[in-house]
Amino acid sequence: MIAALLRSVVLALLATGMAGCVATKYDTIPYDTPRPAELAELSGCSDAARNRNEPCVALVRASDWQTLTDIEVDANQAWRIELPKNQRWFDASRISSPLDGEPGSDQMNTAADWKRMPGAPWFALAVGVAAKAGDEVQGQAVRNLPGSRDVGFIFRPTRAGTLVFFPNDAIPPTGSHYFYGNNGGQIWVKLTRLQ
Repeated sequence: MIAALLRSVVLALLATGMAGCVATKYDTIPYDTPRPAELAELSGCSDAARNRNEPCVALVRASDWQTLTDIEVDANQAWRIELPKNQRWFDASRISSPLDGEPGSDQMNTAADWKRMPGAPWFALAVGVAAKAGDEVQGQAVRNLPGSRDVGFIFRPTRAGTLVFFPNDAIPPTGSHYFYGNNGGQIWVKLTRLQ
């Protein structure tokens, strides 16, 4: 009898707890950052935009090993990189700001040496130049470039090629793109040629 009563109490508590979970309201987070309103009038990046020295917009997807912008840059040519606020992308279920990145979990940090840029936060936006399609790109964290969040960051490539963006995620010793497979979301980057 006591066991039956105890079982009834436990079941009632479980049911109440589960009902509380069901009743909890969560704000949904859009998976893909929509194009920010301040970038609505700008065209996508291409050589035409680059040659006119007009600002343009690049869409960067977190799941892509590298996002080619279609902009061919020259060595030492200055470019302003701007990231509108309130953008986010995902490393599995972890939400990250593209500019700030994130510190990573204990499990992630056991593989910190595998990051494409070991000194930069996980999932920070990186910029680099690919001399040709398929090149491994040595990136720089945008947040570490001269400039600020408010006025943009200045990037001067050390070589000519195609401007590339990517999130700072891990590369296993095999060199595969395995860790990019669980990434998601997209962000928008404004680019302006300065010279």
